[in-house]
Amino acid sequence: MAGMAERVISDLSAGNIQPSAVDQVAQAEVIKFVRATVRQKQWRIADAQASGKTWVAKRKQYELIGCLPARFLGAWEAVSLASRKHRLSAKARNRGLFALTWDIAQHLHNLNSPSFGYAILKPKSNGGIREVCAFHLFDVARQKLIAGAIHPFVRLHNAQYLYRCGRSAACGELRRSLRHAPPGTRFIHLDITNYHGSISHGWLQEHLPVPSNILNNLILLDGMTRVLRWHLGPARQQDEGNDEAGRLGIPQGSAASPIVAEFVMADILRTGADLLEGLDIFNYSDNLGILLPGDRDEAAFMEHLLGVFATHRAGPFQLRTISTCDIQKPFRFLGYTWQKTKRGITAHVPVAFWREMEYEAEILEAQGLERIDHLEQRFRSYCGAFPLWRGATSMRARLDRAANQQRALMPRRTII
Repeated sequence: MAGMAERVISDLSAGNIQPSAVDQVAQAEVIKFVRATVRQKQWRIADAQASGKTWVAKRKQYELIGCLPARFLGAWEAVSLASRKHRLSAKARNRGLFALTWDIAQHLHNLNSPSFGYAILKPKSNGGIREVCAFHLFDVARQKLIAGAIHPFVRLHNAQYLYRCGRSAACGELRRSLRHAPPGTRFIHLDITNYHGSISHGWLQEHLPVPSNILNNLILLDGMTRVLRWHLGPARQQDEGNDEAGRLGIPQGSAASPIVAEFVMADILRTGADLLEGLDIFNYSDNLGILLPGDRDEAAFMEHLLGVFATHRAGPFQLRTISTCDIQKPFRFLGYTWQKTKRGITAHVPVAFWREMEYEAEILEAQGLERIDHLEQRFRSYCGAFPLWRGATSMRARLDRAANQQRALMPRRTII
């Protein structure tokens, strides 16, 4: 089937066929082909880097950034994300995702033009406020492309799970570790205060394996000065005279920021290797969980760990203790409440009851089939995010029934 995909790409590039004329079977083959091609190129970059052939790895990185499969994949991931979040205009949806992806990919070689972010404030679960940047579709596609080019250079620490099978894998490893943890073990839950906003531009310019023009235009946004904040009020506007504000930070909401943050975190964890040796550690984004045996001095351990983060040249970073608890008592981590009991390890989702009520109310108030479909996608995704919780299946079944009942009440469309 690779031959079909290559023929379709060749005909599209030559203008022999239009993107809108490509049927769904051929579209699926093209997407499968470009994914495989990009993955193969990434493996070659990683192999060259691991062999110490840095110049070969960087040359292959340039080739990856410029090749059509990588540009198409970056555009496809951006368009798919916008479609899932209902951020595409009616005109774009009517045109078709494949055709829109192809058009973006044709212009994605332009990586020298600056990008701009639009800052919005989102409430955090702990009651705080997080600043998140939104970007135009073309910039998201460029960020996806660059994230894929950085990924082969990131030597992830064994404790990092964001790009190693995700949150479910981290929770699965935590459950296995809890089974073997001896009595007296404590679980320490930490996070990094304003992690993305604390990353040093100077350190990234020195260490991040990406061309400087791309780094400035697509990752650092020229010292974060290309983030529009005026609408947030004076307290949230960037102080142009503050050198510290320009020296630090990558934008949350950028598709390139997560892999950059993982690159930095891997270096921090390697710096603290002697302190963390032999411990079960679970890192997901800026969340850090540690199982500390009862015979370790917690106060001394925490003092040294705080020092590792505070003195790292990519920061400084400020660790904040969320909780510290004996594993035989309930503790929160990555959405679950955990506890080791005589019967085994329990993991449940304490806020699920309230979340189910919210979904049910939104379903009852939904206007139109498209809104119900969107809500169905959301609650199924939520239930699927907690595979260790036994109540996820029954919660999804109840919400499915509510959605189907509401859908049945909608007036049927008349086909003329």
